[in-house]
Amino acid sequence: MGRYTKKLKQSIVSQMMPPKNKSISQLAVETGIKETTLYKWEKEALFQASFIPAASQNTKSEIPRVTFHYRET
Repeated sequence: MGRYTKKLKQSIVSQMMPPKNKSISQLAVETGIKETTLYKWEKEALFQASFIPAASQNTKSEIPRVTFHYRET
């Protein structure tokens, strides 16, 4: 089991994503967690998000599209 709880990890990762878009360095200072750990969490979150189909506004017979969300630095 990891050193950080799943709830804490999710909370911090959500701050990296829109609408907050906090930088990894800022979060490292605020939380005391190493930047390398935060980059790993971000990478994992983006990988997991890449496999979640976005809601399609088209017909049901159409294959759902996958949406990627990238953080601007």
